[in-house]
Amino acid sequence: MTVNKIFGLGLSKTATTSLASALKILKYRTNDYPSLKYFPHKLYGIKKHLLDEYDAFTDISVIPFYKELDKSYPGSKFILTIRDIDEWLESCSKYPRFNWPLHKVPFKVIKLRQTIYRTVKFDEELFREAYHRHHKDVLDYFKNREDDLLVVNLCEGNQWEPLVDFLDTDHPEDEFPIKNARVNNYDGYFVR
Repeated sequence: MTVNKIFGLGLSKTATTSLASALKILKYRTNDYPSLKYFPHKLYGIKKHLLDEYDAFTDISVIPFYKELDKSYPGSKFILTIRDIDEWLESCSKYPRFNWPLHKVPFKVIKLRQTIYRTVKFDEELFREAYHRHHKDVLDYFKNREDDLLVVNLCEGNQWEPLVDFLDTDHPEDEFPIKNARVNNYDGYFVR
């Protein structure tokens, strides 16, 4: 079966940048954090010219529109990147962009974060609720459609196998790309 499009449905800091890099290695034309059509106070979806130009899309700008994208692009594959919720919350709390002053956050990003997290800045309780709400929504939507959805924790080992199996593509020679991770200087562990 030919894959129409690939849509990453992971929340911020769930290895979405690594997924985008991996899809590029697999030769998919990939857009990480695609730009959205926006008019005051409303998001209208991924820009049409981007949907025409690229094969794969990742990051949170995909999330509010995945059901529409599923209907518009039958035969597409969806990848929900996950990670341990406590590690995820720790990573989000340290992510500088979640702690910017509100006047530095573009209106489009404000609307996107309010839609997904119900807040613009990091709030542990609201992010925890968003994590559970989003995963439940995706799993309920794709219930009985195992061939259309891959749920994967790319922060753990064995990253290539589930991805290439799901996409029915060859295993690349390259190591799996770990992107947007930084070492925390205080205790030496990686924060994605």
